[in-house]
Amino acid sequence: MKKTLLMLVAAMFCLVGLNGCGSDKDEPVATATAHYEVTFSSDVREATETIVIFYKGDDNENKIATLDRTQTSWTKDVTSTKASAEFGYRIVVSAKGVSELTKDSYDFSATGSIKIVRGNNEMNNMLAYYYKQENNASVSESVAKADVSRKLVANLNKAVGYTVNREGASTRNDGLNFGNN
Repeated sequence: MKKTLLMLVAAMFCLVGLNGCGSDKDEPVATATAHYEVTFSSDVREATETIVIFYKGDDNENKIATLDRTQTSWTKDVTSTKASAEFGYRIVVSAKGVSELTKDSYDFSATGSIKIVRGNNEMNNMLAYYYKQENNASVSESVAKADVSRKLVANLNKAVGYTVNREGASTRNDGLNFGNN
């Protein structure tokens, strides 16, 4: 009986001792920031009716930016304190009708970038070339008037993104949900 009672008391001490291990508190997460930048040639802008950019804003919130008719670039800085931070954007364009186009051909080029920093470490400086590229630079692609709509939609209606975990490791994730999927 004494032995059983002693074993029971020893088991209780082990359980109480192990129960104190761990914590219900989340460990602090280093803030992650991203700088988005997208640039379009003036011909891309001239041939589009609208350019809308769906993006991950502060703390993974879905946001929308609509470029006005004169804008050939867009930049945005966002911050996340989430353990799993999401950064990225999706460009959605609608082309003007063929009858609204004033030139026989257009020179299209567009680039995008996401620069991500978590803590003191720059993790990604991703560049996206939406048309041709040579030697890590965007090169204009000449597009006939009849192909403008098809080329704009095929080349620009894309998403780019990253997921960054608590430890700072990043994973390319072009399938992020921007609320418009």
